[in-house]
Amino acid sequence: MSLKKNGNGQYHASPPPPPPLQKGQPPRAGAIKIRAQKWLQPIARGLDSERLLVATKSSFLIGINGLMLAVSAHAFYGTEVLSWRSAALIPLAVTNLLSLVFAVASASVREASGRLDLLWAKTDDEYAPALAEVLETKESLGEAFAEELHVHGAALEQSKRYLRSGYHVLLGGAVLSAVTFTVCLAFGAATP
Repeated sequence: MSLKKNGNGQYHASPPPPPPLQKGQPPRAGAIKIRAQKWLQPIARGLDSERLLVATKSSFLIGINGLMLAVSAHAFYGTEVLSWRSAALIPLAVTNLLSLVFAVASASVREASGRLDLLWAKTDDEYAPALAEVLETKESLGEAFAEELHVHGAALEQSKRYLRSGYHVLLGGAVLSAVTFTVCLAFGAATP
């Protein structure tokens, strides 16, 4: 053991460095885990930031649809016969419900587990042999990373597709409601 000085000016004992690996000896589990995590971290950060952005947009879309449904419900509430103004809100309410379904579907997409996800979940005793198997060759490591990226990317793409559909339905419903309102205004104002 050697003595090292910490930030407070006190000395403490540190363990000796591990002996160097002999040729043909498998690498230590801790070193492998740190190396593998360093390779995956930038990629995982990019995917995580994209997933966070999609989740935020899904939450925003859910909030907007909820607000618009509340306004539509208020217009319908307590009236036995729908006025032409309330009737113009029917397309908006229907498309808001559909857009809300897409937004909830986007927020609830779950990812499948890739080989590396299953690897991180292993106990310390199971981890070293499983990681050594993945790191056995460059091809197996590349396949594991490619599988991991594919699993996370596929879930992200599905979530984005639902979100995009939700926004399109919301905008289409707003346009349809504006057209319906204009038509109802033209015909509703003309009839007594």
